[in-house]
Amino acid sequence: MCIRDRVKVADIEWGMDYDHEEFDNQDLVEAIATTNNEYDDHGTAVMGEMIAEPNDYGVTGICYGIDQFRGYSEIAPGGRAAGIVKAISELSAGDVFVYEMQAVGAQGDYGPADYSQTVWDLTKQASDAGIIIVAAAGNGDENLDAPEYAAYRARGDNGSIIVGAGTRVGRNKAGFSTYGKRVNLCGIGDWTIYTTGYGTLYNGGPHSTYTNNFSGTSSSTPLVAGAAVLVQSYAKQELGMTLTPIE
Repeated sequence: MCIRDRVKVADIEWGMDYDHEEFDNQDLVEAIATTNNEYDDHGTAVMGEMIAEPNDYGVTGICYGIDQFRGYSEIAPGGRAAGIVKAISELSAGDVFVYEMQAVGAQGDYGPADYSQTVWDLTKQASDAGIIIVAAAGNGDENLDAPEYAAYRARGDNGSIIVGAGTRVGRNKAGFSTYGKRVNLCGIGDWTIYTTGYGTLYNGGPHSTYTNNFSGTSSSTPLVAGAAVLVQSYAKQELGMTLTPIE
C-alpha cells in the first residue's frame, strides 16, 4: 500500500525543512512556523521516516501519501501548550499527532512531555476527541515506575501511546531511553536509522541531505506513529471505521 487516504499527521517540535527534496509532492502545512531554525534537521529526519517519497533516490517513509502533514513549532510564542491547542483545533478524530518533545522528569532527566500537567491535560483532551497521540518517552533513562513518579501515575492514562527506544539487534532497551509500564511500545533508536536531514550520509545542498544515524526516542516515535497511520488507513478504507486511541 502506498496511499494512506483520509489520515492527517501532525508533528510538534522545534522546526523542520518543508522544502526538502523528499517532500516535493506531499501536502505540507507549516501550521506554526518556528522562530529558530537551529534544529530543523531533527524535524526533517522525523518527516523523512514518515513521508519521504518513493522515488529513485534517498529514502522512503513508512506512510508517504498521507492526506496532509502539519508542522507545529513548540518554541513559537505560546510554546508547547499553544501548539497543542492549535493542533487539536485543526485535526480530526483518527488523525495522528506526534509529540517529538521531552520534559525534565521526576528523577531530573528527560521523560515524556506529558510529565507537565498542562501537556497531560491537553493530551487527554485530544485523545478524548479521537486524535491518536504518539509521544516520545524521552532520552533520560527515567524509570516511570519509580516512587518519584507516583503522582504522575496517579493521574491515570490520558490515552497517548508513549514510545521508548530500542536496539535494532536484540530488541533491547536503548540505555538512554525512559522506561516503565506506562511506555506502551518501542521503536529503533540506536543510531541506525537512515532518513532525511543532517547531511552526515549525503549532502547535496540545503534541501538534499541524508543521515544514517538518527537516533533516540526521536527516531523510534515516528516509526510507531507511521505504523499507527497504516492501521488507521486500513481501518478507514477497508473496514469503514475510524479507530479510537485505545483501539
